Formats: sequence, structure tokens, C-alpha cells
Amino acid sequence: MAAFTKMKQITEELVARDKTNMDWQYALSLSYEGIGYVLKAKGELKSALKMFIESMAIGQRIAAQGPVTLWISTFASSRLQIGDILLAQGDFLMAFKTFDTGYTIATNLVARDTLNSDWQWLLILYSERIGDALYTESLQQPTIFTDASNNTYIGTKSAIFGLRSQSLKSFKSGLKVAEKLSASDISKIEWQREVTIINSRIAKILIDQGDFNGALQAYQQNENLRKKLAAQDTTNIEWQRDLSIHYGNLGNVQRILGDFSKALKNTRLSLIIAERLALHDTSNAQLQLDQTICYFNLSLFINQGVSKEEAIYGLKKAIFITNMFEDKGQFTVEQKAFSMKLRAKFTELIACK
Repeated sequence: MAAFTKMKQITEELVARDKTNMDWQYALSLSYEGIGYVLKAKGELKSALKMFIESMAIGQRIAAQGPVTLWISTFASSRLQIGDILLAQGDFLMAFKTFDTGYTIATNLVARDTLNSDWQWLLILYSERIGDALYTESLQQPTIFTDASNNTYIGTKSAIFGLRSQSLKSFKSGLKVAEKLSASDISKIEWQREVTIINSRIAKILIDQGDFNGALQAYQQNENLRKKLAAQDTTNIEWQRDLSIHYGNLGNVQRILGDFSKALKNTRLSLIIAERLALHDTSNAQLQLDQTICYFNLSLFINQGVSKEEAIYGLKKAIFITNMFEDKGQFTVEQKAFSMKLRAKFTELIACK
């Protein structure tokens, strides 16, 4: 933070002397963006949002004075961060507008230069963010119903499935570009990983729609790469977490399809990794909350290899963890929905004799 703050002070003085110097404007934009990333990591979203907005505003001024393709990177990253924060704060409409504007810009850039991998990558990210925004909004509708996988949601069926269909369309659009880009250079791990991330998003919606075989196929397409990356670097938390989530997702679909043996095996593998990662960094909210999903998934195997006592023990731990972070106001809309689901399952098991 100190380095970015110092950089901001210096570049502000330079820009004040000569507002036509694009290099100094660019440096100032980067300082705002750097401060924004630090604040976001600390959970100070309101202050982070202000920094990213300042960064994007400078980038837009620069772009207006020269070729858009030359300065687009100045504000493309900040726009993504702005949308992410707005979505986390529950402002779906503004988040969607932010991502949609970015998507339009990225689409136009790709049309100008179809071989530019940077513009293709930008298009992928915005496609994914739009899908995320639409899916998140589907969790905020006003009535209650149960979907094909027996999950309870708040919202009318037409509104929720309409939003999720649009979300699926956006994810598939991004996947098409991601697969083409990743095939062009198999050494680019980030591109390969992005394919697995979008595949998982697609599978999640297919589950909601009752297409469990389609979801299973999507998850299975991720398996080789996620295992390879996790084995390649056991110290990489992100890759280890990817594998844990993969096992959990795979186990969930296999359970629904009735393959309980494989499902339970994968669910336990997911929990083993999640617990290890949570112990590695007890201050990391996401790693702690990952455990709660694993404990919930394990509770679904009562009479299929998991005892009631084991399930209740896991749910108690999960509720304790969620209470800790929910009290700090660190929950997203989707996490709040899961917290309700967790408590409902615990109440159900306690009441069942």
C-alpha cells in the first residue's frame, strides 16, 4: 500500500504540471488501481471501488485522446474490478451495466483484430462476468420454489430460469472463445484454467435445469488439467483449491445420478483438501468457507456411507464458521443463500429421530 500511495503522490504532482503527458496519466491510473487491489483484498470495498473508478476515469480520458487499442488496458482491468465489487455489494443492475459495456468494447476490439489474444482474453472475462451477474440476480427473486436437484430458491420459476438461461448463453459464448484461445497455445496455463472455470459455471446451471448428465460431462472435461496442475505445484493454493472444488462438484452430480460409491469418495477427497488449505491460512475467509460446503455435501450421504453423527458434527462446524464470517458482513448474496440452506439441513437432521 505504501508504495502505491507514494507513487500516487508523485504522479499527481507530475500530472498537475503537465496534464497532456499521457505517460504520467497512465502511471497515475496504475497507482489508483494498485491501491484499489490492496483495499479490496482487505475487504474495504467502498474505498476500493472509489480507487478503481478513479483509475478507469483516467483511462477513459486517455483513450479519448488516442487509439482505443493503445490505452484500453488502462481501464479494462479497473472496469472488471468495479463490476465485481458492485456485484458483491448486491448492486446487480450497475454491475451488469458495467460488465455489458466492457463486453461491447471487447467485442469491437476483437472484430478489429481477431488474432489479438489480449482482446480475446478480455472478451472471455466479460462474458464470464455477465454470466455471473445474471446468475447472482437469479438468487434475488421474490418467491420460493424447489429446482430439479431439490434445492430451494427464492424467486418465480420464469424469472429465475430466464436469468439462468441468459447466464448459460453468456458462459457458452465465453467458453467458445476460451477453447479456441487455449488451443492456440497449450503452454498458457491461465488460458487452460479458464476453460475449466467456465465449464464449471455451465455445469452448475445445467444441474439447476435438471441436466445432470450434461453437468457430469462438463465436470469430467476439467479433471485431467485440475489434477495435473495440483500435482505440478502442491504449494499453489489456487490450484489445490480448484481440485478440491472439482472433487466436490463431481461428487455432487454422481450422488444425484445414484453413483454413491464414487460420489462419496470424491466428496471426501474434496473435504481432505479443503481442511488442509483452511489450516494453512486461518485468516482466509474463502478457504474457511470452502470447508462448510464440503461438510454440507457430506451430510447428504446419510445411510450411504456417512452416519448421522458424522453429518451433524460436520454441520455444527460449518455453522460455526459461517456465523463467524456472516457477523463480519463478509457474505455475498450466494453465500447468504447457502448459509440458510446449511441451517435448514442441520435443523432437519436434529429433528429426525
